[in-house]
Amino acid sequence: MEFRQNGQRMEIWLTREESADAALRDALGPVYAFCRAQKLLPVLYTSGTQELRENTAALLMQDCKRFRQQNAG
Repeated sequence: MEFRQNGQRMEIWLTREESADAALRDALGPVYAFCRAQKLLPVLYTSGTQELRENTAALLMQDCKRFRQQNAG
């Protein structure tokens, strides 16, 4: 598991094995609580079987769009 703060996002990167571990995923609750307290957007990235570059770009675009919507006006 790897954590990276990127601006107002807290990126959480899980390996394929970690993402399959239900107990580990459930244990992320305190991380999400920390993010809320620090006004950070938690973004969970998991390894999978699809194209990493295309899917990561799509996720980042979706996150940016959501962030702009939340902070508009």
